[in-house]
Amino acid sequence: MKLKSIILIVLGVLIAAYPLVKSTYTRYKQQELLNKWEEEMNRRKQAEANQRNADDTNDSARNMDGITEEPSDEAIEAYLYLGDSYSQVESEDNESASNQNKKPIETIGVLKIDKINANLPIMEGTSSSVLKLGVGKLEGTSDFGEIGNTVLSAHRSHSYGQNFNRLNEATEGDIISITTMEAVYNYEVFSVFVVEPSDVSVLKKSKSESILTLITCHPLYIASHRLIVQARLLPE
Repeated sequence: MKLKSIILIVLGVLIAAYPLVKSTYTRYKQQELLNKWEEEMNRRKQAEANQRNADDTNDSARNMDGITEEPSDEAIEAYLYLGDSYSQVESEDNESASNQNKKPIETIGVLKIDKINANLPIMEGTSSSVLKLGVGKLEGTSDFGEIGNTVLSAHRSHSYGQNFNRLNEATEGDIISITTMEAVYNYEVFSVFVVEPSDVSVLKKSKSESILTLITCHPLYIASHRLIVQARLLPE
């Protein structure tokens, strides 16, 4: 009887500690991705210091009338898939996520929001494995710094570390910094709002500005809606 009581106590402690252990592991993996990305960025800086401006793509002269374009089918499909990702965070083996999970996870940049202490790796795609580790860039959306709409998504679940847990604290005027191998892009928040999960209007592309859209579940844990933070690229 005494042994049974001890076993039950041990099991209780393990169950209670599981969220903390999982959160710590995720933060460790996030930092590992950030470290590897920084090492690669430093290597590229040394090798390409004299070639950075060769492929400068400045499209600011085209379509400067402020009209928005409808989002691509690819972007809409990726956005709607987020509903499954948020509501089935533990189900990595489900069929809808399997194809995306086959893609290698590579860090393409780093997102920083000083106000909410966010320093997260950005990866391509929005598979469950990507959203567990950090921020995913929706397929079919604009590249960083380009005219259009760059859409990023991350979880708010505490069991997966900080991520976008405090994104609801963002307000107009806050700065979001995106660092890639090529450049640093600073965006200024101009709108924070909540939409239904089926509202794809947040994916629309601007023809005159470089817009950054951050998406996460709302409210915390429930994921019945989407919290949207939009920002404009600041001039260099």
